[in-house]
Amino acid sequence: MAEYSATEMMVVAVARRLRDGDAVFVRIGLPFLAAILAKRTHALGAVLLCESGIGDGDPARLLARLKPPRG
Repeated sequence: MAEYSATEMMVVAVARRLRDGDAVFVRIGLPFLAAILAKRTHALGAVLLCESGIGDGDPARLLARLKPPRG
């Protein structure tokens, strides 16, 4: 049996909470990864609204548009 990190388990647990048709506000980081996982596996109709102001779209394109915070 494969072993998973606590971080991986958290991402999966959050992803499982999202349902098809849900509209969710998603922060950058692990919540964003969980939302992408959900959208690509079982919540295809979920709408993701990112904190960067980017609306729903292809998760790969959303990732490409995110900019790192100014330091």
